[in-house]
Amino acid sequence: MIKKKFLNSSMIAKIAIFSALSYVLYLFPKFHLPFFPFFLEVNFSDIPALICAFVLGPLPAVIVIFIKVLLKLPLSITLGVGELADLIIGVCFVLPPALMYKKNKTIKTALIGLLIGAALSTLGAIVSNIYLIVPAYVNVLLDNNFDALVGICKPFISDITAENFFVKYSLFIILPFNLLRCFVAGLLTFLLYKRISNLLHKF
Repeated sequence: MIKKKFLNSSMIAKIAIFSALSYVLYLFPKFHLPFFPFFLEVNFSDIPALICAFVLGPLPAVIVIFIKVLLKLPLSITLGVGELADLIIGVCFVLPPALMYKKNKTIKTALIGLLIGAALSTLGAIVSNIYLIVPAYVNVLLDNNFDALVGICKPFISDITAENFFVKYSLFIILPFNLLRCFVAGLLTFLLYKRISNLLHKF
């Protein structure tokens, strides 16, 4: 009975809409910020998943993240490693606000959930970069030349070296970049949520 209720045609259609929007927003628009390395791009693909989290709940939001990552796989330049990291980071971001808002539908709860999600997502980004993304990026795109990556980051962190790379890179690039990413996504979600929610309820 529960399964049938969840997998009705309306729910599937809404998940499909959010997934398509998330994928399109991953493709464009993207933009670089001058105080971060060129390979870090800001996109808005988390916003549909966040709105889905508040409108439909935790499981649909995770499904949207999962579908977006699957659609990204053919475009992968890291043999799927970056996409695995995106899955971890995205789920960490949307799940806390979705779970909290489902239990208590207030603005305060949503804000607290977003803050927890942003913290977990940023932590996930740091761990993913250390163990997944950076090793894959160096191996696949820089021909295993770690010093080349250090050189790319040196204009942004003057005293970065191969020895202190992961500490400096995590604190001064990954941490602020992901906090900014989460802030922008959370702010735009708050601005758009009510309008999209009203449209979907009519749908």
